[in-house]
Amino acid sequence: MDLHEDWFATDSLHAIIEPQVRVIEQSVNWPHADVPGIAMVLDDSCILETDGRGNVLQEAVMWETKTGLARCGVPYRIYLLQDLEHANMPEHRVYYFPNLYRLDDRRLDLLRRKVMRDGTVIVWGPGSGISDGSKISMQSATKLTGFDFDVLNINYARRVIVTNFDHPITRDLPADTIFGSSLAYGPILFPRGGTSLGMAWTKQGRVQSGLSVKPMDGWTSLFTTAASLPGNLWRGIARFAGAHVYCEENDIVLADSSIVALHTVKSGKKQIRLPRAMTVHDVIAGRKMGSEMSMIEFECIGPETRVFRIE
Repeated sequence: MDLHEDWFATDSLHAIIEPQVRVIEQSVNWPHADVPGIAMVLDDSCILETDGRGNVLQEAVMWETKTGLARCGVPYRIYLLQDLEHANMPEHRVYYFPNLYRLDDRRLDLLRRKVMRDGTVIVWGPGSGISDGSKISMQSATKLTGFDFDVLNINYARRVIVTNFDHPITRDLPADTIFGSSLAYGPILFPRGGTSLGMAWTKQGRVQSGLSVKPMDGWTSLFTTAASLPGNLWRGIARFAGAHVYCEENDIVLADSSIVALHTVKSGKKQIRLPRAMTVHDVIAGRKMGSEMSMIEFECIGPETRVFRIE
């Protein structure tokens, strides 16, 4: 390829681009709809409730998507809090609020109407509900999440080690599941009540829960003291909530009602489980793989991305 001439002037590159262009043109007419997976819901006004350093956003938003949500084998989407007000907001099985610090009556009413129902699992990031709009308040955090809290009023790094492997969420995790980072933020909230799934590692050697789950009225509350949750933990949460798991490996999966794709950097045999028996087409190769398929099996030479149409 002669970069001095033109990026697209090389015949070998055309052989790669042409089938992709063909698929893009065809996909315009395919029906597309979100499937019920994981929704990350961001409060874009949260900076008004912080000191402006953005350490939680770094961990619980940017790195959460890269190292956790993208690799859990379940499709995820990112929304703003106000998107919940729209009538066409897709329904999901898991809702993750990484930075919902301020709770008022209007917000609580919105959450109760739109997400706290139908057996969903709601994951609350560190510090969820700590502000009532005018002051730091553990009462508002309890009102939001259903947990009582012990509080450590410092900015400090925190990590969590999973210690309870009897719960369906954590049953398939390895014994060394530890998450968190060295970034400091606070105050630190330790959930009390419910079922503890993991212990917090933080200042003063406190033996307190850092990951707890609690059944609520029609939904399940899960509070984490640290971010970012790893992909296999998100997979356990999603499966517990009733979401379909497309892939059990920590490869990157994208899916909607018409398309499922997998990207991997590791070579080997791959499997994608489908929600039901479906007809499958390899869109880049331009061939039908079969009908009544409940699983797609193929070999990958990493790094590689495979894209399939399902109907």
